[in-house]
Amino acid sequence: MADAGDDGDENNNSSKAYFVTDVDQLMQAFKDIFKKIQSFKSTGNAPLVSPPIGGQEGGVYVPNFTPRIERQWYGHFYKYTLDANGAMSKSPEWDAASKLDAKSYSARNVFTVNWKGGNWKLDFKESNASTLAPMLGLTPDQASKFIRWALGSDEWDEDTGSERYKLGDIYHSGLVEIGPPRGSNPHGDYWTFKETHADREKLVYVQANDGMLHAFKADTGEEKWAFIPPNVLAEGRMTGMKQDLAKSGNTITVTWLDKAKSNPRYLLDGTMTAEDVLIDGTYHTVLLGLLGYAGPGFYALDVTNPDDPQFMWAVENAIYNRKGDELLTDFFVSYWGRSGDTVTRTDKSHDKEVIPDDSDLNYKDLRFTQSTPGIGYVSLDQGEGQPLKTQWVVIMGNGSQMRINDAFSVASIYVINIENGKLLRVLKVPSMKQIITPVAILWTGSTRLAKYFYVGDDNGIIHEGDLTNSQPSKWTMKDVFDIKGSVGPSYILDCAYIDRNKWIFINTGDYETLMKDVNVTDYMIAANISSGASSINDLAKLTSDAGSVSTDVKGWYMEIPEDEYVTSPPVYYNGHIFFSSYIKSEDICSVGTSRIYVLNATTGKGAWTGGAKYVELEGVKVSGIVISEGKVYAGVTEYPQAQTTIPGDLKVGEKAAVIQDGLLAFDVPPEVAEWDSAYPSGVMVPSYWRRWIP
Repeated sequence: MADAGDDGDENNNSSKAYFVTDVDQLMQAFKDIFKKIQSFKSTGNAPLVSPPIGGQEGGVYVPNFTPRIERQWYGHFYKYTLDANGAMSKSPEWDAASKLDAKSYSARNVFTVNWKGGNWKLDFKESNASTLAPMLGLTPDQASKFIRWALGSDEWDEDTGSERYKLGDIYHSGLVEIGPPRGSNPHGDYWTFKETHADREKLVYVQANDGMLHAFKADTGEEKWAFIPPNVLAEGRMTGMKQDLAKSGNTITVTWLDKAKSNPRYLLDGTMTAEDVLIDGTYHTVLLGLLGYAGPGFYALDVTNPDDPQFMWAVENAIYNRKGDELLTDFFVSYWGRSGDTVTRTDKSHDKEVIPDDSDLNYKDLRFTQSTPGIGYVSLDQGEGQPLKTQWVVIMGNGSQMRINDAFSVASIYVINIENGKLLRVLKVPSMKQIITPVAILWTGSTRLAKYFYVGDDNGIIHEGDLTNSQPSKWTMKDVFDIKGSVGPSYILDCAYIDRNKWIFINTGDYETLMKDVNVTDYMIAANISSGASSINDLAKLTSDAGSVSTDVKGWYMEIPEDEYVTSPPVYYNGHIFFSSYIKSEDICSVGTSRIYVLNATTGKGAWTGGAKYVELEGVKVSGIVISEGKVYAGVTEYPQAQTTIPGDLKVGEKAAVIQDGLLAFDVPPEVAEWDSAYPSGVMVPSYWRRWIP
């Protein structure tokens, strides 16, 4: 037996033959091979870029992880520095995982929500085991041991020392850096808020599949605190790491794992977003976190004061069993709401008499939360003679069914009061079951006024939401573009004003396998909906050849070849669209090739040397792209059996670009750097998670 995917070098110990004489040796050989396959670091994210401002140093944050068998996956979180010219350091300034391992498990500041009575804030530590046990679904003795283990104590001799590896894998999570407020909101109250918090400590927030939202200090990488949301703590979701679940018929048997084995699970595996919002006349910084692949839930924290984070609310649509592979027989919506220092949990049945259609907790169609929210404000009517109220809202789709098909789900867009998590309006698409794409909001000037937003469904229809009316009952959603014969977009849409026209940019496809498994054509689309483009049939058809360029004012589209699929959303920057794709190798023992596209947004002309539309990188997969200050930062998975050659077009200054710990950084092409437009380009929702596939 030989290991597949060898690099061909006989002198680097990458190849090995396995000779066996019995079944036990065969099974051990398989384990050794799988360990080798899973021994490399990977990233499922776009990096987070904090550009240098005012001559100060900036940073690039890069998460990655190492898969493990019957153990918790190892997470890493690196920071590279950016000097005043945007040049990135050759090695990371810190790895938060190393910093966390250097801290005793008992010295960590980890807290959760107590909804059983008393103060809402409950330290996640052994002394509170009796309070935490019923919320965890464990006995007090089991809870004590589990709490120590979750914090990092080696309770079952997994490692050689007394403490185990502490940081869980950061897989699909978003990354958010929050320091002194830097928004451009022109309101006087916001400028007062900025002055008050001008010296606020800068923290980087990231979710991990250890079930915790981690707040790391941006300057040192040390964990300041970590938070376990109530919908991760409840219903055995978190304790499933130390439980085996066996299913027989409709019965699930739970076995406590009083041994070294543990089960890696999706716990906090969704995107995050944050915004400075106005609540009761005062601005607050609110962070919103989604469970993502872990389930149909999300939560909000007030992180205005990084020394004293405040829980706000959480929502869960409890419809899946503990294994997450089937529907329950009884459905209910769980809501954790705060009043003063007390949090209460409310469970409401899906019965229409309990949750009518106009209920402010009508989350009955919420599924796995994989639609990245947008946060902005709307203007609401307060009655005759009264001024309009500025109401900050969260806008998000109902998410993915994750192939657990049900007859009840209806595609929905939620417009949520950010203060309490209650619904202002649910906009539905009755013909569909799920809205997976992140919400792209077309901002008004330098404000966060949300008048129009765009989402796509899994039938290839792009919808425009109109929130211009001051009465939520009159908010509308309409179809504005039809992608004929496509599964539709599973990534974020981008939208921008170009020469005062509304343009939308779409990558279609189902790389995440979130929708339906059908063989359809995928596209890159740039549509000028202000000019009357309403269908892909209205656009000029281009190819990936360098000379294929559009002159049609309505826009253009390009087919993605059958063996190629898009791996990052379209990013609009300086009049151009950036995205990446991956071409699988026909040889199962070989690694494929990534392409990085840069195209003129209105014509589809390539921006690489000679008008080329893409450059190729063999042996890597690009999983996300962020652009800042003329630099492109791409999250990259490298494969140990492949040699990667960086194309000559990818440079930093005059030097060739390099890949460092899952990060590829390079200058935008000269054509993009020299682009000049008299009109603002709009605001892009940050790039977010990507799926990791070996």
